[in-house]
Amino acid sequence: MTVFGELGLGAGLKPSVDFGHLQRWFQSEPECTAAFDPLLSPIQEFLDRPAKKIRAQLVYSSFDLARKNSDPAPLGRSLLPTLAALVEALHAGSLVIDDIQDAGTNRRGRPALHSLMGQPSAINAANWLYFWPADQMRREDLPQELELEIYRLYHQTMTRAHYGQALDLAYDMTRTSQERVHSICRAAIGLKTGALMGMCSELGALAALADSSTRARLSAFGESFGACLQMFNDVSELRGKSPTQGSVGPFIRPSWIWAVASQMLDGSEFLEFQQQMSRAAETSSMEQLSRHRVIEQAWHQAVEAMDSSVRELRQEFQNSDAIHAVVQMAKRIQDAYA
Repeated sequence: MTVFGELGLGAGLKPSVDFGHLQRWFQSEPECTAAFDPLLSPIQEFLDRPAKKIRAQLVYSSFDLARKNSDPAPLGRSLLPTLAALVEALHAGSLVIDDIQDAGTNRRGRPALHSLMGQPSAINAANWLYFWPADQMRREDLPQELELEIYRLYHQTMTRAHYGQALDLAYDMTRTSQERVHSICRAAIGLKTGALMGMCSELGALAALADSSTRARLSAFGESFGACLQMFNDVSELRGKSPTQGSVGPFIRPSWIWAVASQMLDGSEFLEFQQQMSRAAETSSMEQLSRHRVIEQAWHQAVEAMDSSVRELRQEFQNSDAIHAVVQMAKRIQDAYA
């Protein structure tokens, strides 16, 4: 059985941040002891909220794909829980910042973290979640070359994600010319969700000590898979399937909906669509938009993109025992957003 199967991923995977060693470290550093509760207690509660853990799943499944049915080195297997916690901590930090920037009020079924602890403390906590993974890797006592590769990948991904967030914050699609919309939206999706998911896949390949070709292929799959995940999320928001958290973001920010609209509609139709989305942003109403033909077309194209991405991976790793788990993960994601 694969590691993916052994852990029952997709049915309750819970990579945990080891706060035990952190608490011991805080206690050993007198000037930092008082920071433990105000910093880490809210973060622990946030990380313990129900979540899909898709990024952690991708680390494990990519590890299984990369090892190609061979027995993994003990180092790789022991490293997986830390890598899974690393990507979930990073993702959690980005959600906290997103909620502040988008004026979101809820996250994972509970109040957004900044609603509980205030914006200044939430920003500090989120930034800590960005830096904590590097400290965790240092504690793994890895071979120097492997540790350096992980650092390089992590920092490259963080840089790309911030480029994507800059696009997300800077452009209002209801005021952007039609000819620019598609490129801006695809770049934002690729740099944010795609880059992080690509890192997840490549981290799994690194843990399996895979060759550079396998690493590159799994990284490309992760980016494609991540882009599809964002497509489904974008459609879901405007179908009313997921909460908008009181934000105008789903209506005006770069998204898969806008990318499809810019290619599907002629000039006058696109201007009308911009006006509809602008009115919806003012009223936070999705009732009429949820049935718009652009929304349905965006969904069908997202399904096609996911199917194509998984099909290509299956062709390359058809002899791997892990490919079935990836196929099932893709199906669960699609069903969850349907």
